[in-house]
Amino acid sequence: MTVHAGQAEKGTVFEKHINEFRQVYTEIETLEKKRAETQAVITANMGAFSQLVSASQGDTAKTQFYQQLDQALGYYDELMNMLHQANQFYTQLSDYLTKLFQNINDFKVSREFEKKDLVQRLSNFA
Repeated sequence: MTVHAGQAEKGTVFEKHINEFRQVYTEIETLEKKRAETQAVITANMGAFSQLVSASQGDTAKTQFYQQLDQALGYYDELMNMLHQANQFYTQLSDYLTKLFQNINDFKVSREFEKKDLVQRLSNFA
């Protein structure tokens, strides 16, 4: 809106939005590192966990507790997968927007050169 109102330039507004995407990307990158660390801890303790589950086959309360843990881990993995996909989406979107902005600027500059050339031709003709 500020661009259309003449209060800001397109390039400035575009860079502001790109920086917002970069901040989100940085935050998601941090979360991805934490996820990888958590996944490594889970993987390291999976053997001991499996032994506990198999040892408590007769106790329904423990079995139910372990099933809840397994379900929570499944939700966690699903959420982390979604965050990873979101990270990829915003990274790709940022690249596309930057390329689009560059193409628009190139188009604008080439039209400006054509305009100047035509104006010069017309002024020489008259």
